[in-house]
Amino acid sequence: MVLVSPAVRRPTARVLPVSPGGAVLLLQDQDPAHPGILRWGSVGGAVEVDHVLAAGWWTPDDLGRDGTAVAPELTHAMRAAVAGIAAAEGAP
Repeated sequence: MVLVSPAVRRPTARVLPVSPGGAVLLLQDQDPAHPGILRWGSVGGAVEVDHVLAAGWWTPDDLGRDGTAVAPELTHAMRAAVAGIAAAEGAP
């Protein structure tokens, strides 16, 4: 018999730390639905320490070419974060 807990709705937050060179810090984990499939995702949300396999700095273009983003929208969010930092640094 498998017990399934009811879904719990909770607010979460994601953080995209951006380096001076325009790379974004991401965490690597495994897809729970497909063990052994590694993917990169943003920092934040619910995380189990033993599920995080690595941390690395990625540019949106490099991650797009690599094809291991947790979701296709991640590279778009990364581009927006990098552009936002660049705009803020150029602001008077």
